Amino acid sequence: MARLDVNRLITLSLILSELATNAVKHAFPGGNGRFVVSVEQVGSDYVLTTTDTGPGFPEGFDPAGSDRLGFRVLSSFARTLDGTLSFNNKDGAVTTLTFPAADPRAAKTAA
Repeated sequence: MARLDVNRLITLSLILSELATNAVKHAFPGGNGRFVVSVEQVGSDYVLTTTDTGPGFPEGFDPAGSDRLGFRVLSSFARTLDGTLSFNNKDGAVTTLTFPAADPRAAKTAA
């Protein structure tokens, strides 16, 4: 399993913080619910998935067209990791971040 450097770990922690904050604000208005985080290595990538038990994303939701600051921040952090984000509904909101296990920037500077 690849190791993550501190800069990539900080970026991941900021992504998780934003996703957890969004869940608390939007998925659990009554204060009750579940927020689950999983990370697995799939081939040469890591896949971070968060799920919540809230109502999910609104019908027709398009994060690329969203003017909400949180989604712009998430997209920026994902690009920093050379990753991609996807947003789906399955018994609540499901957000998936896929990014290379090896830091492409480190490989460039080592060459």
